[in-house]
Amino acid sequence: SPLLANTPGLALTVPKSSFRLTEESAALIGRALQILCDLPLLCSPKGSTVILPSILYLVTGVLRESSTQMNGVSIADSQPVSTVLSCLRSLSASSLAKNSICGQKWTELLQSTLAVILDLCKTSDSDEPKPDEITTLLAVGIFIVKAPSAVVQAPNLQYPAINLLKQSLQSDKKLVQLKCIQTIRAIFEQSLSEVSVPYIHILAPRMIELLNNLVKNVKTNDFVSQVECEIVLELFQTLEVLIEIAQNDKKANILVIYLPLMVNLLSDDNISRVRGYRRVLHNHALQKLTSIGPKHPQEFRQVIGSVPKFRNNLENAIRNQQISENSVQNVSQNVSVHKENPTIKLKVDFSNYTENLN
Repeated sequence: SPLLANTPGLALTVPKSSFRLTEESAALIGRALQILCDLPLLCSPKGSTVILPSILYLVTGVLRESSTQMNGVSIADSQPVSTVLSCLRSLSASSLAKNSICGQKWTELLQSTLAVILDLCKTSDSDEPKPDEITTLLAVGIFIVKAPSAVVQAPNLQYPAINLLKQSLQSDKKLVQLKCIQTIRAIFEQSLSEVSVPYIHILAPRMIELLNNLVKNVKTNDFVSQVECEIVLELFQTLEVLIEIAQNDKKANILVIYLPLMVNLLSDDNISRVRGYRRVLHNHALQKLTSIGPKHPQEFRQVIGSVPKFRNNLENAIRNQQISENSVQNVSQNVSVHKENPTIKLKVDFSNYTENLN
């Protein structure tokens, strides 16, 4: 229990090396945790504060012991880690955290839990197993999005959380980058403005810088991997969230950044020669550009219309797309004619056959 853990003179020996649970053991731990996390709902508000410390202690303990990296592969979707994340989600969003009787105590306990998780991310001792970056990232994101604002607005928690996201955004591991961007987008989308504004001010410029570099790489390289494609799309979706939530006088500032980046994602080559995920990005950019014009006509004309290069790139992309669609349609019609004509000739028309005999 938490009390035993802090008893003077009680030394608990924890193995330094990580271990892998059997599938059966992992599932059993997951089910036990889920039952524990449902217990506060069966208690009175005051009673919930009695059992909550033990529940959170066990949840973070399982997270600490089971979320170590295994050969660099994320285990966020495996048991019991997935159940840990589910428990954190349900406890953070619990109505008891806002209850007038026990809400203050819940807030304090949730803050302590978030502090423990943030401390896990700081582990740098080479002898200690490294915590799974994606798991800890998702756990922190759950608190920011789901917990009452009082939990995550404390400066001693807010700054480390922002720093964690900054570091993950700069990670050389593409999957960590992707999950970080998805977490940031969830924060921008779902959090109250009082919670999300500090994250927007600090992280949005870094995301734009990252997107700008990625678009340049896409423009100069024919090959784009799946995860790189997903990262670019997620970054654009995050920018679109910012456009939607921004005040009217601020939308234009974001569109001035968004539109040129989207135009630069268009391929200069004929669309028929573009392959793989590079084509996915080209098609996405073209679809977005043709749909955003009617929504923001003034900004669209200002950015695209005033720069001949942007206008020419977009016009060429639309023209190539129409040519490609017409070619596909013509091929389809020719195939249909070739399929139908022999049947008709065999039934009613032998003139060509007789002419060839003569």
